[in-house]
Amino acid sequence: MAKTKAQSGIEIPRKVVEFILPCPEDDRRQLQDSPILGDVWVEFARNPGRKLELLITPYKEYAAGTVARALSNCSDIRNADIAYLQGIVAARLTFEEVVRFVVPMTYWWNDRNNGTEIARYLDDPALAADVATILEAAQPLEARKGRART
Repeated sequence: MAKTKAQSGIEIPRKVVEFILPCPEDDRRQLQDSPILGDVWVEFARNPGRKLELLITPYKEYAAGTVARALSNCSDIRNADIAYLQGIVAARLTFEEVVRFVVPMTYWWNDRNNGTEIARYLDDPALAADVATILEAAQPLEARKGRART
């Protein structure tokens, strides 16, 4: 039985995939080098908007107390229950807080210039339209029909 277009899934433009999982042609190992483990991303996907209890391991020469203090000093992070022990920081953070504050503090973000590469994608106006189309298509049919009537 042949699949209909609706059953075969949503076509995701390459620019969107590259934005979500930066994978330049010359470096296919990038996802493996990410500072966030895959199961953390999955848990955020299962619980959007919720704060998750996370363990953060500072990069080599950075002390856990320094990282904990930097997170505590972010005025946009609230009720994170930030604490540290030798070599590890515990915090309750949302996906947005992880992406906005933790990821930019990582060696991965700074050493590989990933922040600059992601900013380059954000400057592309076509990307916003592609993301909006994908997000709309991913909504349940009932939700899409409800928005069309209003």
